[in-house]
Amino acid sequence: MKRLTEKQAAVLHYISSYMHEYGRAPSYSDIGKQFKVSSTAASNTVRSIVKKGYLEKKDRSLRSLALPLKIREKKENIAVDLYRREPTASELDSNEQTADHCYVPRFLEEDDCFAFCVTSESMIGAGINPGDIAIMSRKTDKLKDGDIVLALGSGQSADEIELRTFRGIANGAILSPDNVAMGERRVTKVLVYGILVRLERSYR
Repeated sequence: MKRLTEKQAAVLHYISSYMHEYGRAPSYSDIGKQFKVSSTAASNTVRSIVKKGYLEKKDRSLRSLALPLKIREKKENIAVDLYRREPTASELDSNEQTADHCYVPRFLEEDDCFAFCVTSESMIGAGINPGDIAIMSRKTDKLKDGDIVLALGSGQSADEIELRTFRGIANGAILSPDNVAMGERRVTKVLVYGILVRLERSYR
């Protein structure tokens, strides 16, 4: 399936939520009012979503719209922002939604998660390899020693955010990689952007 644009994803979410609440699809007029566009523009967007396979349409009527089975199965999950590499501190600070998303179990909803595709080899000793999808919780108030975190230490630029094991020490913290080729970093201050709560891997 081709990826949806940010606008298409928003329309699909609206249609899905509407169908869940009312048991039928919204009209093009409803969609147009919601997104402040014409009914024609709404129709064109829906047509693009159907073409990409995220909606099924049995006949020419908009009311015949349905979510494909593989999409319906995802209703037990929630979509979270997905970065195609380790995000920078500025990207995370902006709180802007990403164009890409991935699905995680609904029980993680309270963790306020985001995800990224691992590109670094900093944690290969912990079984975290390039290509894995790291699911991170923004709820860092329960941070404890031994947690794997995405963090920025004092003296580092915003682009040097790292996936490391955290350990608190007097007057600072130690951010340790799990790779014998890399050394640990002792910092006086550390800003933790996320705690690893789940790891996903594709074997194909």
